[in-house]
Amino acid sequence: MKRLLTLLASILAVVAYPALVHVASVMHSPMLAAAATLVLAALLLAPALRRPAPWAWGLLLVIGAGLVLLAQRPAGLWLPLYLPPVLLPALIAVVFGRTLRAGRKPLTLQFAEIIHGPDDPLPPTVAGYARNLNIAWTALLASIASVSLVLALIAVPEGILQQAGFEPALHVRHATWSLFANVLNYLVIGGFVILEHAYRRMRFPEMQHHNLAESVRRMAAAAPRLLGKDGHLERS
Repeated sequence: MKRLLTLLASILAVVAYPALVHVASVMHSPMLAAAATLVLAALLLAPALRRPAPWAWGLLLVIGAGLVLLAQRPAGLWLPLYLPPVLLPALIAVVFGRTLRAGRKPLTLQFAEIIHGPDDPLPPTVAGYARNLNIAWTALLASIASVSLVLALIAVPEGILQQAGFEPALHVRHATWSLFANVLNYLVIGGFVILEHAYRRMRFPEMQHHNLAESVRRMAAAAPRLLGKDGHLERS
């Protein structure tokens, strides 16, 4: 029960964070931006907070106090909020992309082999499909990170360029950056997962297919097995 509650709390926090950032952007609210930054800090410190580690709670209190002071200069509050929509998909794109190198097995194929197991061997044609899917995931995530970065640079008011003292020749509303970075990117990724799952069932009718929810659950369970002790993907 404790693990379930922890998982539900984590999911709620992950979902609440982008929603809070978007509402803060639309309302242009410094206090909501400060609250979103505090949620981001709590997510980063979550493993230590759960132990619990006194230093982590102390650091979170210090960050909260600092955010109250920063709320007097609202522009500075947005800088840390620009980072997750860029860094997270970029890092995941690197994880996918590095398995495309010579001598490596595409991450998507590694997932498929673990999910199906030795009792359900994959057809030979799956290897080529998995590699192409790996390329698609890499390109999609890299594109999302790039668009989020460009929009953060040219957002007005309080975009990165504007805060650096440069007025962008081409600009978008701050709420437009947030709409993409905190809402649309998740919808794009979710839509890609759904469409790929449906296409895969039609492409390989001879295979045993799980429903979408079960596939996602198995991928989440398989992820730790694809990580080495040092946090890098194991070679295959």
